[in-house]
Amino acid sequence: MDELRRDVNEAFDQGQAELGDLGGVRERLVQNALAARETRGDNRVHLAAGLAAILIAALVIATFAYVRIGSQPRPEGPGPVHTLNPSPVGLWPRVANLAYDSTRGQVLVFGGSGATVTNDTWLWDGHQWMLQTSAANPSPRQGAAVTDDPHHHVVLLFGGEYQGIPEGDTWLWNGSSWSQQFPAHSPSARAGAALTYDPVRQVVLLFGGLDALNDTWAWNGSDWTKLAPKTSPPARSYARLAYDSGRGDAVLFGGFGALQDTWTWDGTTWTERHPAGSPPAMFEATPVPQQMVYDVARKVIVLVDIIAHSESFADSTAQTWTWDGNTWTLQVPVASPPARDGYGMAYDVLHSVTVLAGGWASAGADATSTWSWDGASWLMVGGPGAVASPSPAPRNTPVPLAQGAVLDADLLDASNGWILLSNCIVPMTGICHYSVARTADGGRTWSKAVQVGPSADPTDGGAPRRVQFINTNDGFVFGGTTAFATHDGGRTWGSVGVHPVFFAQNGITGSGSRAWLVSYPCAKGSSCPYEVRSSVDAGRTWSSPYSLPGGFSPLDELAIGNQGLLISSVPSGDMALTLDGGATWTFIKTHCAVNTFRALVATVDGNELWELCLGYQKGSQPLFVSEDGGKSWALRETSQFVPQQPPPDYSTILVSTRAGTALTASILNTIQITHDGGVTWSNAGPDGFAFQTIRLANASDGWALDTNSNLWVTNDGGDHWTQLPEISIPPA
Repeated sequence: MDELRRDVNEAFDQGQAELGDLGGVRERLVQNALAARETRGDNRVHLAAGLAAILIAALVIATFAYVRIGSQPRPEGPGPVHTLNPSPVGLWPRVANLAYDSTRGQVLVFGGSGATVTNDTWLWDGHQWMLQTSAANPSPRQGAAVTDDPHHHVVLLFGGEYQGIPEGDTWLWNGSSWSQQFPAHSPSARAGAALTYDPVRQVVLLFGGLDALNDTWAWNGSDWTKLAPKTSPPARSYARLAYDSGRGDAVLFGGFGALQDTWTWDGTTWTERHPAGSPPAMFEATPVPQQMVYDVARKVIVLVDIIAHSESFADSTAQTWTWDGNTWTLQVPVASPPARDGYGMAYDVLHSVTVLAGGWASAGADATSTWSWDGASWLMVGGPGAVASPSPAPRNTPVPLAQGAVLDADLLDASNGWILLSNCIVPMTGICHYSVARTADGGRTWSKAVQVGPSADPTDGGAPRRVQFINTNDGFVFGGTTAFATHDGGRTWGSVGVHPVFFAQNGITGSGSRAWLVSYPCAKGSSCPYEVRSSVDAGRTWSSPYSLPGGFSPLDELAIGNQGLLISSVPSGDMALTLDGGATWTFIKTHCAVNTFRALVATVDGNELWELCLGYQKGSQPLFVSEDGGKSWALRETSQFVPQQPPPDYSTILVSTRAGTALTASILNTIQITHDGGVTWSNAGPDGFAFQTIRLANASDGWALDTNSNLWVTNDGGDHWTQLPEISIPPA
């Protein structure tokens, strides 16, 4: 069997050297070769060579299955804000909490106290508030707690009160209607509870409320569980609570009764913090909602404090504070929302802003306007004096690319990213142009597309298919036989400076100033080892090549910091690892069975290694995890996310984001995530979508490209995903 595997790979390398790298060919070749493993003796070499020739010829005729932008219907989503819309009659002013619905990219407000206590539902799409209708609704109430539950794709509402009578019911909003839940256990009826979502434990966390409560509860999607922390904050209502995804804990601040203490929740107990700076305690004549939110783009918690400068409160001002995990910092924006008591706040992931609305203003000031915070300044985005309809779009407004393909996407952080485009439509035949566009605002807007290299025929396997940036200036675009480099952020492109017969499938990667290049150097018709080069100046110059062992055929190349590289071999899954810039290499034997047609690997540090073995038979997809650099391995659960019968062209993604955490997705499955080293998995991605690429820039920020060319963004390491606006490219 090992001899057949070796001969198949050698035959593949020889045939591939003549025609260029064809993504996915090798795994099909090995699959068919091993299926015919009964052939022995002198027929073995002829079998391998014959299969290589047949499959390569077939795939030269076939086209790559790239996708069109806009080829499939996409859900309507928030568009760009052109002008301010007036606040609808009957909405503001009112005192109510807000919640962001991450599944649908909208801010929700329910009920609250305005002219009356209400039970209406409104949604903010980034431009205007819209009244919703539902067959069933929670009863009129104020002081209800609401938060997003992205794991179950709903917004959860608990409690509140009407005319002094507290409520203890649980309701879920699914984007179009409310439904009451009837859990076996529940917190007592109350108003003023603090509520947030804990993505690590995938539960909604509730703390305190009226009257004088300090209990902690968790909602798992079907039932409430009372928790028993060793330490708890003193009893309070209307505290502010938000989950700090950057630090991995929930943060609670203040509450009714002039409280200004800060506490954090680690999933087990509460710990009081003693920061050097802290927002002042708010004066509240009556208990009313106050919220704070986590800004995923800037990785801080945002809080607005209302400060009264005299007993009349007519000169109250709004202060903006941020929490970075250690202390509170007062921000000094040029403008701020009018001071108001009982406002609501939610973080709008789709537009990367904090939204503030509602409340009661002092001394006749406006409380009907909606404001957004971008990390530096407040902007009124809806309110009095605004026009009733959007203004005409400016000239040269970017428009969606009607035809073409997004081939790949890469990002460095929450703001900066690039996409590789082709002007060809599906099927991709003929001569195509390839270009790269950049975003500096997290995918909301894009630069003009810059052509990369000459036009090429995508069916020969040599055309560009991948974009990879290692810092804001230095990046690469490459395919089977072509590779290009930029050193000015993508404004101009030139040769990468290395000219092998072909580049490995994921053959250029790196981080910071370190770049790696894996290629096949042999002349057509011959077979030899793959080579690895490194660069310490971001690809301007390259080292002498290092030859990998014979028969080692690279599939995945993963950069580890500024010194490391992990390479996996197809089909076996054997690995080569360096953590010192290529000075020394460690070769790690796979734990996959001999009939594996492809093994996927992932790592973040070179010590914790993941290997997913994709076999041919039902149930033959084991996942192995090593926590000591490959010295020992543990078998993990995979039945939750691996299809029972993968097709021949099965495409799967495996990505590790931080220790103990990994994501997987495929053309058959949405995104799944584990936080316990692969023991258990849960659904993190949107249902009904299949994914072809997932890239994580760090432990928090990532993109996923689905098979309909939609980009999805996460800012918490993959627990939540939100669809970005449709890609629009300015005219050349």
